[in-house]
Amino acid sequence: IIETLYAFHMPVFFALSGMFFKSVTNFKELFSLTKNKLLALGITYIAFSVVMFSLQKIGSGSVRDQTSLSQLLNIYKQPIGYLWFLYVLFFVFAYIGFISIFIKNDTHILLIVIFGYIIASIFNIPIFFIQSTLVWAPMFYLGHILKNMDLKINKTTMLLLFVYFIHVPIFRVLHPSTDYASQINPQIWGIFSVIGIILGFSFLPLLQHVSVKGLSFIGQNTLVVYLVHAPTASVIRIILFKLGIYNIPINIIVGFGVSLAISLIAVYLSERVRLIKLVFYPLRKQKIEVITHD
Repeated sequence: IIETLYAFHMPVFFALSGMFFKSVTNFKELFSLTKNKLLALGITYIAFSVVMFSLQKIGSGSVRDQTSLSQLLNIYKQPIGYLWFLYVLFFVFAYIGFISIFIKNDTHILLIVIFGYIIASIFNIPIFFIQSTLVWAPMFYLGHILKNMDLKINKTTMLLLFVYFIHVPIFRVLHPSTDYASQINPQIWGIFSVIGIILGFSFLPLLQHVSVKGLSFIGQNTLVVYLVHAPTASVIRIILFKLGIYNIPINIIVGFGVSLAISLIAVYLSERVRLIKLVFYPLRKQKIEVITHD
C-alpha cells in the first residue's frame, strides 16, 4: 500500500510542478530562472534539513537512520531523507530550462527527456543530482504538457486506475526484492508513474471543479502539506510507540489524520504569518496579515 501511494504522489507532485514551468529564450532568462528557483526551493530545503536533523537528535532512541552533522553539512550534494524532491526539483527546472532555449516543440523536449531517462535507467549514473534529474524530468514535463489537455474520466481511466492499484501487490509477490518506488532508478516501472500522473490529472480537477485553477491550488499547497506531513507523521509514530501503541491500523489512521490536520494548519499559517511564509514561499510578494495575540 505504501509503495503504491508513494509511486503515485511523487510523480504527481513533479507533474504539478511542471505546470508552472515557462520556457526560456536565452541564457539570461535561464540564469533568472535558476536564481529564483534556488531561492524559492533552497531556503525551504535548508530550513527543513535543519528541522529533520534536530527532530532526529531529539528522538534519537526511536529513529532508525540517524543523520550526522557531516551529512547535514553536505546537503548540497546529497539530500537528507524525503527532502530529495526539493533538491531534484531545482535541477529539473534548470535542466528543462536549458533545453527550452534551443528547442521549443513540447513533443521534441519530451522525447529528449525520455531519452535521458533511458540513459539513467541503463547506466545508473553515480552522481545523485544527474541521475535523479534525468529520472524525474519526464514526469515534470508531462505535467507541463497535460495542463492544457482536458482529460476526461471514462472507461479507460477506470481501467488504468484498476491496473495501477493492483500492479504493486502482484509484482511484489513475483519480484519481492524490486523497489518499485525507487526515487533514482525505477527503470521500466516508471510507466506506472506515467499512469499515476494521468490518473491524477483526470481526478484532481473534481476537487475544485475548475480544471487548471484547481490543479494549481492543489499543486501549490502540496508542497506545504508534504513538507510538514512527513516529519509530523514520524513524530506521532514515535509518540505512539513510546505510549505502547503498536497496532498498525491505529498508527496509520492516527498518524495520517493528525499529521494531515497539522499540515493544513501549516497551509493556513503560511498565508498569514510572515516568518512561516518566508520558509515555504521565499519569493512570494503579496501582502499577508501577521497573526497576533492580545
